[in-house]
Amino acid sequence: MKRAFEFFRKIDSFGVEFNPALNNKLNFSYKTILGGILTLIIYSLSAAYFLYEMYRWMNMDMVPIVTTEIHSFNDDIENLLDESNASIEFEIYNTANGKELINPFNQSQLVLTPILKNYSNGKEQAVGYNFSQYVSENVFSPKLRLNSKSEYQISFARCTKEMVVEGQVCASEDIMNDFFNQSGNELQVNVILRIVDPRTFMERQIKKTYGIILEEIECQITKISMEYTHYQIYKDFIFPTPLNKIFVSETVEQTTYGTKDYCSKRFVEESYALLWITTSQVAYVQRMQYPEIGDILANIGSIVEVLFLIEYIIYKINEECLIRCMQDQILSFYYPELKSIKLKKNWFGLITKCSLYSLDINPKSYSEFKNKTIKLINCKFSYLNLIYEVSRIQFLLQSILRKEEMYQSHLIGIKLSLEKDSQNNQIYNLKNDDNEEGLLDSSKIINDRKLTYKDSLLLCVLNRNLNLEEDFIDQELISDRNFFEINRINKTKI
Repeated sequence: MKRAFEFFRKIDSFGVEFNPALNNKLNFSYKTILGGILTLIIYSLSAAYFLYEMYRWMNMDMVPIVTTEIHSFNDDIENLLDESNASIEFEIYNTANGKELINPFNQSQLVLTPILKNYSNGKEQAVGYNFSQYVSENVFSPKLRLNSKSEYQISFARCTKEMVVEGQVCASEDIMNDFFNQSGNELQVNVILRIVDPRTFMERQIKKTYGIILEEIECQITKISMEYTHYQIYKDFIFPTPLNKIFVSETVEQTTYGTKDYCSKRFVEESYALLWITTSQVAYVQRMQYPEIGDILANIGSIVEVLFLIEYIIYKINEECLIRCMQDQILSFYYPELKSIKLKKNWFGLITKCSLYSLDINPKSYSEFKNKTIKLINCKFSYLNLIYEVSRIQFLLQSILRKEEMYQSHLIGIKLSLEKDSQNNQIYNLKNDDNEEGLLDSSKIINDRKLTYKDSLLLCVLNRNLNLEEDFIDQELISDRNFFEINRINKTKI
């Protein structure tokens, strides 16, 4: 069990590393005003883009993914035809439909008789000549239902007594001749198709128009092949299931011309035009998938990643500034006068003037000195170097002090000062030692080994900010000054 716990502890990817502070202000990072402004911009843009994309997604305003494949007209699509009640409607009417012109579909004086035949399974099945249920004024609108094996043939033949049924009368020869002599004898075939709008997933109708010319000499044969599209619609937000719909969404037209005698012998006697309606043996499978929440988050993540690339660049700039700042601070520990050096730089960051007090320094020599010193001082950023330096100090102390004195260092510390509470004698308060006077001396270590908090901060970096009274050094001696002589201290204010 212990090994199992140790294994789980090793593979923990959420472990947090402790990063000790680099200075007395406990700043764990280097931050700038420019970085704060850019951070605010980046996070604001990221949040705004996230809300914008989620708003579009919730309002179905995203562009779906649409893929189309071609398949043979199989049994699966055949079954869907029955389930979705897919059908096609035709509107066939005469383009010259003014009141002064002759309407060929007027049942009181018929000129043309539409003859509808069904060739399902390769066998001819006459629908019949009574087309009154399909005719409205000059519009002939048969409702056709197609499957993979159905074919329809609509012949437009001269009306004869054998074709009419009760309520229908053929026009006279004069009216028929006048009809063929008038201009604009053309049948317009409007095919009403249904499609699915990929943006809204709603059904809508579209219309395709074909023309059939009526002439006494020629016979126009128009073949229209219906192409079905099987729509697979995925619009659920999570775990989508397909919604299947199949419609006639496209047509292909082929037109040929033959003589009137050919059409009369081949199709129906006295035929002037023939419309052949078939079903294409291929079907299109169109998959429409509305983006899932995972796709949206991935899209947002890719954009936000670009924004955070800017953040990474800013981070690297701040990291470089932090390193330089710490290098300057460490150098000032060893060379305090570096803080008094004044520099002037040009637009390119090159040093043009360098001075210490009233003395001018060669900028090149300053740069060379600092670069060389920084290369040596970079080891101060290593914990390994810190441990090494502590070990050297330990060896030096052991060479100076006796072992008994070294052991006594484990007993040295700051004693807590307690005093009774003025309102409740049963409670003690920790006394604040801000007014404690005195500094560390040997008697404290030898006798009671009690230190004050000021003793513990004697070598703290905070003491670098104390006001020191230094001896005045004549400017003439600056060039020959000794480091320790310059920094000797007469009196320290604490």
